[in-house]
Amino acid sequence: MKGKNLGRIILVRGYKRQQCKDGVRPDCLRTELKALTEGEHPEGRPLLPKVVRHSHDIILPVNPFSGAELAYFPISVPLTSSVRYLFYEFHHDVSKELYPRAFCRQPEESRTIWFERVIEDPCVFHCTMAVTSARISHSQGYGGKSVASTQHFVMALHLLRRDLDTNSKLQNSSIVVAISLAMYSNINGSTGESRIHLQGLKRMLDLCPGGLTSVYSGTPEVGNKIRRADIELALLEGTPTLFSSQSISLPDPLHVVPLHDRRPYVTLPYPLDEISTVVRLAMTDVLALCDYAGRAQLSAFQYLDMVISIIQRLIDYAPLGSARPSRLLDDACQLGLLAFMSTVLNHTRGRRSACSPLLSDLLRKCLDRFDDEMACGRGHKYSSFYLWLTFIFVLSAPEFEQYYHPDSSFARRIRVLANTLALETLDDIIAHLSVYPWVAAFHDDQSKKLWDVICR
Repeated sequence: MKGKNLGRIILVRGYKRQQCKDGVRPDCLRTELKALTEGEHPEGRPLLPKVVRHSHDIILPVNPFSGAELAYFPISVPLTSSVRYLFYEFHHDVSKELYPRAFCRQPEESRTIWFERVIEDPCVFHCTMAVTSARISHSQGYGGKSVASTQHFVMALHLLRRDLDTNSKLQNSSIVVAISLAMYSNINGSTGESRIHLQGLKRMLDLCPGGLTSVYSGTPEVGNKIRRADIELALLEGTPTLFSSQSISLPDPLHVVPLHDRRPYVTLPYPLDEISTVVRLAMTDVLALCDYAGRAQLSAFQYLDMVISIIQRLIDYAPLGSARPSRLLDDACQLGLLAFMSTVLNHTRGRRSACSPLLSDLLRKCLDRFDDEMACGRGHKYSSFYLWLTFIFVLSAPEFEQYYHPDSSFARRIRVLANTLALETLDDIIAHLSVYPWVAAFHDDQSKKLWDVICR
């Protein structure tokens, strides 16, 4: 027996009235939804990707009108279907990508200062939607540049110019526009443009009382976005960070979990107790961070602050484009930790490259030097560390598929090292490498695929 409402779209109470008030008719929305579900689109770019995606990679909203909850907030931006879609992705999908559940508890973004700024300030809202659209476009294989991103940035710059005409003082929206443009450039790989935006942002903050510390005090999430864009550029170009960890003093609020409290309980495996002090402290903090994996007890800000702080200190120790550390062990450990932290920061492997090409190339050359040491009989005491480095290199490499072959040099190296250490299965390897940085949620699946190829 078929019900009388079969095939009908039931709108939420008050939703029809709200959409009519905003100039969007429900019958037009039904047409859009039907076109999407039947694989057709009226004009313009379809919201759903053309590329084939596995079922577990597709996140479908429960509500067919994605982002309809935006209607409950007092916002002056017109609620088009595109805006609702981007808002849903910003609030749900992108949030899961930035704050993985392996470390973070369920985020309550609607209670953060950043979310309030997004809702209250149309300029900040347009910047957020522009970066969100770029992330979605990049993950779907179109590249980071999209028409929606350009439209939202044009609106943001128009609103910013209007604000500056009425008030010449530094606006919060000016900082958000600059950091959003830098993030957008990093997504597209336009490092020159990103450096211009970050240098302009640094000049703004130099004129602002308190600088970056005051930004952290007012809106901690914006402070993390600035530092993340800074380290992403440093990893891409090999340059020192603009907002160096040695030149700023960040506040230590109660909601930040200090990693140094866990340092006394972390034991470094051999030979990591021989590395330099800076890298040794970074390794200790990385192991302390891994101890949180699987507990989902950190807030989004806590997690990102820890990750960025570790990467920033490692870059400041020896920028990738400068002279490398003289000791092979220091060089290998710094590069290995940076590659590992890149897999944590960009854990959605299918969506973007985990490791920058420059970092991956340096680590490959370092592994070749290790291979020479092993061939001469001087590096056998480092076999376990060498095995961990090789796994991290393959898992983080931009073109990692080329190493998933039994005849690849790195697959053969893993097999030789496993035999040397009398490790027969992948479980044996993971248990043996448990003293080194490893996150099961990010690395186990890819390691299994690699090991299956090696064992063919």
